[in-house]
Amino acid sequence: MILDQKSASVTASEDFDPVWYAITYPDVAQVGMDPSDHYEWIGKRLGRKPNGGKGFLSEQDEPQISAMLSTPPSDTVGPTEDDLKSMPNDPERWARNGVRIARQPSLPLKPLFQSFNPNAMNLHWIVSGELPLNARQAQVFALVRELEQLGHKQWVWIQPPCDQTGESAFKQALAAEGMSVPHTIVRRLPDHVLGISGDAVIATDWASCFPAAAMPLFKARFRLVQRLDEGRTSVTAATLAAYAETLDFMAFGLSPLLASSPTPAVDWMGSLPLFVDERIFYPATDRACHGRDKTLQIAVDLGSGATPDVATDLTFDVLNLLTERGVSFTAHLFGQPDIGELRLKAYRDHGPIGPSDRAELFRVCQVGLSLAAGLDCTTQSEMYACGLHSVGLPRNEICGAGGNSPPASGLSVAIAESICANLVEFQPLKQASQNGVVSARAAAQATEGILRTGLSAKSVPVTIASAMATSDYEHKAAVIIPTWNGGALFRDVLEAIATQRTPWSFDVLVIDSGSTDETVEIVRSYETRGVRLHTIPNSQFQHGRTRNLAISLTNAEFVAVLTQDATPANSSWLANLVKAFNAGDRVAGVFGGHEAYPEATPFVSSGIKGHFEHFDRLPHLAEWANDHGEPISFGSVAWQNWLHYYSDNNSCMRRSVWEKIPYPDIDWGEDQVWAWEVVKQGYQKAFANDAVVYHSHNLNAEQQRKVSAIEGDFWLRYFNYSFEGSDAEVNASLLYLQEQRQAFAAAHRVEPSVTDEQMLLDRESLFARYQGQVRLLHETYKTRDRLRTTQG
Repeated sequence: MILDQKSASVTASEDFDPVWYAITYPDVAQVGMDPSDHYEWIGKRLGRKPNGGKGFLSEQDEPQISAMLSTPPSDTVGPTEDDLKSMPNDPERWARNGVRIARQPSLPLKPLFQSFNPNAMNLHWIVSGELPLNARQAQVFALVRELEQLGHKQWVWIQPPCDQTGESAFKQALAAEGMSVPHTIVRRLPDHVLGISGDAVIATDWASCFPAAAMPLFKARFRLVQRLDEGRTSVTAATLAAYAETLDFMAFGLSPLLASSPTPAVDWMGSLPLFVDERIFYPATDRACHGRDKTLQIAVDLGSGATPDVATDLTFDVLNLLTERGVSFTAHLFGQPDIGELRLKAYRDHGPIGPSDRAELFRVCQVGLSLAAGLDCTTQSEMYACGLHSVGLPRNEICGAGGNSPPASGLSVAIAESICANLVEFQPLKQASQNGVVSARAAAQATEGILRTGLSAKSVPVTIASAMATSDYEHKAAVIIPTWNGGALFRDVLEAIATQRTPWSFDVLVIDSGSTDETVEIVRSYETRGVRLHTIPNSQFQHGRTRNLAISLTNAEFVAVLTQDATPANSSWLANLVKAFNAGDRVAGVFGGHEAYPEATPFVSSGIKGHFEHFDRLPHLAEWANDHGEPISFGSVAWQNWLHYYSDNNSCMRRSVWEKIPYPDIDWGEDQVWAWEVVKQGYQKAFANDAVVYHSHNLNAEQQRKVSAIEGDFWLRYFNYSFEGSDAEVNASLLYLQEQRQAFAAAHRVEPSVTDEQMLLDRESLFARYQGQVRLLHETYKTRDRLRTTQG
């Protein structure tokens, strides 16, 4: 299954803004529809806006919407609206400024794979959505940029509070600051995070620990400790921060001063050297030295709105003392919004400013005053890099060689006296390295080492070169087929395999799990033609585990995987699958096309045909770095669909890669989860459009319900795809599908009974898929059930 991106060619209003609509309503991308089509067919009926201004839901639309949402479906088969349990959505679930963040359960790590590529780690960062970017955010993005250039694959999740346009605004802010990360995916943190996966998730402060702790599919969790006393802005914040420190994370510090600090983290992995983004923070070339007859320009750090950890009262007392002592200065205040009127003689309030503006400010000042209590020295490092002499609290001092920085004592009098006593001696610093501040690249390399060490504690580092190394195999290829009551059709499947024409030998293994029909006898009748049989009890069957067992019983360079109802369309099928491995130098798996059986309904045949025509239009070699523009621009949901689609109805894998990255031990969907993992680890996936099998199903209502419920659970559990977010959206999607079906039927002269049956199946599918996701989330959060149990 893939979420087809093909547009229905519906023309939206001239006022429609597709970018705004897709960002504001993320379910549009998840269901794979063109934004304009979604608005025309579904969004209008839900009362959604077409753009950031006033929506154009007309009065005549309202009765139709009301009737659609209040009237149960007319037929009586399957669920009704009353049966739909509500999706446990909570827009405040991860809000950094609220207590609801602590309601979410911490889930133990249960990674599906035990290896990682040390040269291309898949890293997920969770960062504050605060804008403009503060000093700590800037340092995180400097690390992300340098790690990207070192070859690592990264996601940045923007944590609320931020509005629905936060993703776009964040990207624009990064671009404006010259801090864009073109090969890193930047997305707003979704409400549900259960299915987000990768090598490591990195929380960048106490608040981001909560969503990170709700992501169970990672191989390791890290916490970047940026300062001490996080969250000490209120009793509630302090309590939540203390609770976050009890969560099971490996930790590393942003400053070497944090290395010796007490930490409750289970594993302390070390600290980074002091660093800055040297592309932004560098000294001025023409700044004059300060003399007693000139006005001293002082850059004054007041902390950021989200992390006000600066001793502001002490800061203002120091400035007042300087005024009392007759020092001529202008205080350039930055960091806090709306500080109001002050008693200072000469000051300028710059408010919250981003990295570039901070750097420009620092380059026109001589002294920086940053009385931060967090030990991270983030802002001080930026000041030093721009040539300032920075004054901080005693434990924060990062004095360079020769004592360029005054020895502040922590008392306002001592700090003011140290500034007065050294006015004549202040000379612009030429290099940040005078104060032990290193480049962002050096800090990223240190981060890389820490993450590799932490991941290696429970996972095995596997390079692509080692996984692609070949051995001497008995056969060029093998074919494995799990069976259970395959029926008469399975004879056709084996016959098609036995008559394959290849220039090399191949092996065929059938692994049967307790068939009670003629399946085993059919297999044995092909033993003289090279087909082997291995049996297991039915209770031991599991999609991932059973296929791993079957592959282990073969000895071939490439292993093709079929299902018992997929019949190769011609005698070149296997040779064409293997040939597709030549499409790239890192191809780990290949999948082939499908055609429907003649007895398939027109709707099933059309769906399969369109599905694989979609892949035929796209590049046949898929890998992480590819960006081919619309409809698969880098980082989009369509791009992700393209990378992970892979079907064990018709696929082939490189055995040497499988030995390092076997199928996950899961009940369903092992093929797509495996493909997503190998692509994340840096391998390629190929499409063999000339290796076709016949495969299709005409499901009845009960079968459709079962399959769709499994699919709904699967897509959310392993890919974090959440489709319809409410019963209203389910009904809107159903209405859209019904209109599409009727249009198709009219164009292709489909019998009314066949159309009615398909529309019933669509209804069963949408409702069951929604319920599959709802059940999974209720099982995950369990809050209401626990409260009911306690009250009972």
